[in-house]
Amino acid sequence: MIKFNTGACTIDQHLLIKRADEGFYKYIGQENYNSLVKSCHPEDLDRLKFSLKILADEGTAMCSYRLRRSDGKYRWVLIQLEYDTVDIQEESLIRVNFQDLASLDREIMDIKNTNAEYHAYFSLLEEIFLMYDPETHLATFFTGSGEDKIVLWQGDLDDFVNNSIRENVIDGASRSDFEALARDVKDLKRKFNYTVYGKSDLEGEFRKIVIHGKTVRIGSRNRKVIATIMILGEDLSVSSQSQEYERDATTDLLTKSAITDYARNAIASADGRLVHLCIIDLDNFKTINDTFGHMFGDQVLAVAANILKEAVGNKGVCGRIGGDEMMAVIEDVPSGGDLRFILRAIRTNVEYYYKGRLDGVNLTTSIGVCTAPYHARNYEDAFKIADKMLYYAKEKGKNRYIIYTPEIHGDVLHEGVVKKTAHGPKIVNKISLTMRIMEDFYKNASKTAYQIMLRDVIEAYQLVEVDIFYGELNHCYIGQRVLEDGYEQVNSTSSLGDSSIEYVLKDDFSNHFDSNGIAVIDGLLEINELYPAAYDYMIEHKYTRSIICRMEDEHGYVVYYSNMPGARKAADLDVTNLAYIAKVIELSIM
Repeated sequence: MIKFNTGACTIDQHLLIKRADEGFYKYIGQENYNSLVKSCHPEDLDRLKFSLKILADEGTAMCSYRLRRSDGKYRWVLIQLEYDTVDIQEESLIRVNFQDLASLDREIMDIKNTNAEYHAYFSLLEEIFLMYDPETHLATFFTGSGEDKIVLWQGDLDDFVNNSIRENVIDGASRSDFEALARDVKDLKRKFNYTVYGKSDLEGEFRKIVIHGKTVRIGSRNRKVIATIMILGEDLSVSSQSQEYERDATTDLLTKSAITDYARNAIASADGRLVHLCIIDLDNFKTINDTFGHMFGDQVLAVAANILKEAVGNKGVCGRIGGDEMMAVIEDVPSGGDLRFILRAIRTNVEYYYKGRLDGVNLTTSIGVCTAPYHARNYEDAFKIADKMLYYAKEKGKNRYIIYTPEIHGDVLHEGVVKKTAHGPKIVNKISLTMRIMEDFYKNASKTAYQIMLRDVIEAYQLVEVDIFYGELNHCYIGQRVLEDGYEQVNSTSSLGDSSIEYVLKDDFSNHFDSNGIAVIDGLLEINELYPAAYDYMIEHKYTRSIICRMEDEHGYVVYYSNMPGARKAADLDVTNLAYIAKVIELSIM
């Protein structure tokens, strides 16, 4: 698709110029031409006028002609004509987009050279590529590029999905993710990332398969989905791993040694994925065991284990680590809200199963959670943190779950005592964090990488929420929010709801942005009268400060929120660092 980036103007049916942008006048000079006729080469005037007839018949038209610049020299330009959506005095106006053909030739040559380089790179890659055409529903799997391209399979996408499931090519634990992947492809989702477990052939073993994809526009209208598919070498499926381990006779969960080995391996091989280590304890189990006997106690353990396995499902593996203590290793949950859904299911289902049936004794659960690699790089540290969170759940009155959050719980590992402060006690070198993000983020710009990065930013700059908007200003593309018991990803299913930044389009809020696209709100009083929509939004969500970074194409924003009290303004260095981080996010999204 040609990008008409030389300039643009709006004309009427007589080629009179009604308005024009800076690029147009910069190209033709400062003279305020009131008609395209004056700047058109006499020999090309009929061609220009004929384009108006084509526009009337087809609704759009293109034409090339010679345009006179301020130095008196003519340059060939390509123009695109389309009806303007804004009418003045009920007059049909026409928008004309210009592109200098000489510069277009240079751009085309640069594109050809770049494409040749890409073809050379692709021919060296071992990944499998997918291209999906929504008009034909045709999915093509291939390797290589250009002359080295080899088509591995081509056909209807629904047939591929149904055959893969029917022939057990996809591991049962990954079926829901595989079906969600297919839906995202068919729905032309802008970006998606999935990890599933499947076979590269019918006789092979299950292997880890990582898919990264996005929807791209081919030409002016057609959209297609492209994706890379990486098949890792070892059999890593959740179901296949869990089946290899020894099981506890009473609960049919993995034994202590088995679940410990599984958790240790899962954290060590996380490779950017989130692994949630959960320790579950049955409250008042000793009383039940002493009152109703050990045989009944074993039945209670079996019931609780089934509830645990059903809640975790194919998102992880469960084990018994001693007495009435169990462990769940939960993986592949896309957000904190999904994790809380599982934890709530465990807590409420155990509570209600025996409610009113144990002569005044309530069977409930307390759960402590640590998320790796956010807060622990190895199993031992993750277990210590989760165990500490279990202790606090018991201390707070039982029948609850607590997810470790440094801002709330302090440095549990190194200090051994929880420091309950208004905000995180964790000291982070802000400049080092900013430089690390700028240097490393392009290596892994997945949604998991976004989430980890946003949490690091929240901790370093004492924020309560960071939101990324792109395209839709009433729906957060990716965000992280601090809650009392941990973090959650900001979206429509979040416990506190989705975020919005539509207030930047109201009350002339755009005047608050500086020349670099940065708007800083250091206090609510300064925006109360000027920007009431922004004021109302921040009051509703209990924010006191914000830094808003606008992307260059004005289709996206990165917003940092704080609820810190006081009148101290944001430090200039903090604003600069957060603006750099926003720029990295912008470049990685576009």
